[in-house]
Amino acid sequence: MGSLDRDVSVVVAGSTAPVTVNLLDPSGNLIATGEALIAGLTVSGLDKPVSAPGIYKVQVVNVPGAFSTIEISIARTVQNQ
Repeated sequence: MGSLDRDVSVVVAGSTAPVTVNLLDPSGNLIATGEALIAGLTVSGLDKPVSAPGIYKVQVVNVPGAFSTIEISIARTVQNQ
């Protein structure tokens, strides 16, 4: 995330069941947790404002099945100068 980034959105799709999505800040602190975005569907995710530039990490936990293939999409909202 850069200095002009204001928000991050994470979407995880392709799992056979909803998963837990965690967002960690550049220091490794958990700053957001998300689960199913719509009841009854398996797409999971989160939206979170960010306050500091740096490398944020996404953790996907509770992925069912050893051979599940998931897709992770990440979008940033950037402030215009």
